[in-house]
Amino acid sequence: MYTLIVGNKMYSSWSLRGWLVTKLSGAPFRESPVSLNNLAPDPATRGFSPTGLVPCLVDGDVVVWDSLAIAEYLAERHPGMWPADPVARAFARSMSAEMHSGFGALRSEMTMCVRERVDVRPWSTPLTRNIARIEALWTEARRRFGGRLRMALCGGAALSRDVGEFIDTLGIPVYEGYGMTETSPIITVNSPSNRKLGTAGKVLDGVTLCIDTVATGDPVDGEIVVRGPNVMRGYYNLPDETAKAIGPAGELRTGDMGHVDAEGYLHITGRIAEQYKLENGKYVAPSPLEEKIRSSPLVANVMVFGLNRPHNVALVVPNMEVLKALLNGDGRGKELAELLEDERAKSIVMAEIDAALADCKGYERIKKIALIGEDFTQDNGLLTPTMKIRRKRVVERWSKEIDRLYQ
Repeated sequence: MYTLIVGNKMYSSWSLRGWLVTKLSGAPFRESPVSLNNLAPDPATRGFSPTGLVPCLVDGDVVVWDSLAIAEYLAERHPGMWPADPVARAFARSMSAEMHSGFGALRSEMTMCVRERVDVRPWSTPLTRNIARIEALWTEARRRFGGRLRMALCGGAALSRDVGEFIDTLGIPVYEGYGMTETSPIITVNSPSNRKLGTAGKVLDGVTLCIDTVATGDPVDGEIVVRGPNVMRGYYNLPDETAKAIGPAGELRTGDMGHVDAEGYLHITGRIAEQYKLENGKYVAPSPLEEKIRSSPLVANVMVFGLNRPHNVALVVPNMEVLKALLNGDGRGKELAELLEDERAKSIVMAEIDAALADCKGYERIKKIALIGEDFTQDNGLLTPTMKIRRKRVVERWSKEIDRLYQ
């Protein structure tokens, strides 16, 4: 047995074997071959999606480091496969202001058709009242994704089920997965033969996954614990950190929350470290709520907050182009600061958030919002390299705005 050190993580020859198998075999996707000449990789996904990066980099295709530029890249390069992380965000950013209302109607109708098992392609949709309009929007939506996408892999961030269903109806199957660098890198994945939208898929052969509900105190959602040949040996020269992450039997405590349903599919519900308790004692996992909200073209970014408070509030970075269009000219000539305080603008954004969280529990919903003009990025120190919000820093920067929401 030998050891390889990658960054600060140590892998034995056994875990390397698992790493090579998951990266190079491509077994779950042999049923849907895709030319490696047309891949659109996104290295922001440091866990699941890098599986797709190996052939991309070998082939020498363009690598997209800025996940926010993916929407423009898709339309420009016309890839056939998209191993990317923030599918929902790229989807939202690809919907222009003038098409926002039209796509909203199309998504609603398509989602209804999907749930009723009706073929939603424009030439075979019996439920549409305006076939020409739906067909035009459907064609434009396909164009926004490059027109040639045959599949999209999603990992590293939750994907709204509505967004997944909509992209699916465009003829672009979405395969969600889950993993982390410490598991080199896949733990679960959906495949053409086993796929369930809204889940992270089924566990890989040879990997054992269990849910520790003791760690969360929740009867359903617990910490995801993994053991297998893909798990690292530990963090190089960091014995204390290794002891926290790796158990005596070699099991890795991921720090992620979730549950496995009766069909064996993993549902991820948040990060244990991000979970907080409201004043009423209810626990809230903010990440899934934020992903639902970000699926709206009206929202560029959002952070949900409610630690030791009576209810949840949110800091929202609006997509100003879409917001101005929805204000029907009322926003013209106004400075950014004025628009962020505009009550009608807040009402429009609040209505979008209410719709996005309609299926959430009452205590999870957002009661008030503050519109802010600065996005969360790595450059300003508010995002990690893996695109996670640095919540403490965001709260510190906008503490006055948050306090006003509770007055």
